[in-house]
Amino acid sequence: MLIVCAMLLDTSRIRAKPFVLHFNQPSLDRWMYPFNASPGTRPVAALFAAFGDDSGMDTRHAQFLLGFDTFSQVATNLGSSHYLISRARVRATISRDQIFKYDASQDALQTYFPTDSPSYAPDLDAGRPIELFGVGYRNGFSESSFLEASPFGPIVPGERNCYAMSYNTDGVPVDVSNNVGKTNQMFPNFEVHPFSIGQTESVAPGEWVPAGSEFSFDLNLSDPLVLQYLQQALNSGRLRLMLSSLQASERGAEPAYPEFFTRDSLFGNPPTLELEGTSVSAVDSDADGLPDDWEQFYFGNLLHRGDEDTDGDGVTNANEWVAGTNPNQTGSVLRILMTGRQPDGSVVVRFMHSASQHYEIQASDDLNNWSAVENSALHFYEWEGAVEWRDQSEPAGALHFYRVVIK
Repeated sequence: MLIVCAMLLDTSRIRAKPFVLHFNQPSLDRWMYPFNASPGTRPVAALFAAFGDDSGMDTRHAQFLLGFDTFSQVATNLGSSHYLISRARVRATISRDQIFKYDASQDALQTYFPTDSPSYAPDLDAGRPIELFGVGYRNGFSESSFLEASPFGPIVPGERNCYAMSYNTDGVPVDVSNNVGKTNQMFPNFEVHPFSIGQTESVAPGEWVPAGSEFSFDLNLSDPLVLQYLQQALNSGRLRLMLSSLQASERGAEPAYPEFFTRDSLFGNPPTLELEGTSVSAVDSDADGLPDDWEQFYFGNLLHRGDEDTDGDGVTNANEWVAGTNPNQTGSVLRILMTGRQPDGSVVVRFMHSASQHYEIQASDDLNNWSAVENSALHFYEWEGAVEWRDQSEPAGALHFYRVVIK
């Protein structure tokens, strides 16, 4: 027998306010290319790939770092989950005319394999997408210490000091610079999920992109890990993003990759950022169990109570507030999706998770005394919001109760 429940633990909230940010240029930007002789001052930044094991070359060889400092406009250090975000869009403008084709969708990993690979799959649309990722650091650098003129790092694959980052299936940040293209066993292929795919209205997919075309990158706020990244950035006051593309570096003798204006260009528009949301204060003026800022963000008024279930998903507004879920969406709720014992005897608990929430799996054999499970690593599925925990240590036939607790 297996019984599972979910428990919510309240946390304190700190005073803040709504924000609508419009940055007309980055606080910093840099062409992240190992042989860039003028970091932080180039007027353009190209994105291209170098497939194979050439020394010094990541597959995502040339990347474009964008930094936006928010600390002067939004209060920092409130706790990541205190920031609610409704919109996040980056815009960037193409500087060179008709040298690559527009691809509006993500290409499967196998389309980048050599054509003689048994796993190769043809790319059915022209071009390669322009992808937006988070940013990771190594060798002691961070978002506050890596600047436009900071050292690139060792010119060895996988060693650059600042790199395009996404999350693996354990929810852990990983360098995606070599997720495909290497034959070295140190760099196994793995699928990545960009924060956004660039879109433009200048041309239709498959057509050559003219200079001056603006690409928009709407960050996927329905992905809890992307939303968490943005919340953490607001908490620190520094948002860092990386543009990347696995375009081939040449078409014959001509460049065949996207190139963007930077903030140092005298002739084109620099990248911009639009970011809207709020952070939740402790004020609950009508004493209904819901912070005023949270109510205004989701409902636009203070007419709902904490004991109501506005979206009818079986969870009260007060519990949605604590869990970090959306009280207007039935699919956004802390809910056990599946429990059961697998053929190997292991116990599986699958549930929905939210951005910047910390979960603890607890076990009991009498429903009175609970203790944290030591083996509580979570597996994040590709579909949005699903996470799974598996206990392979429980003996077959043993009776245990489990619950998911927000810490």
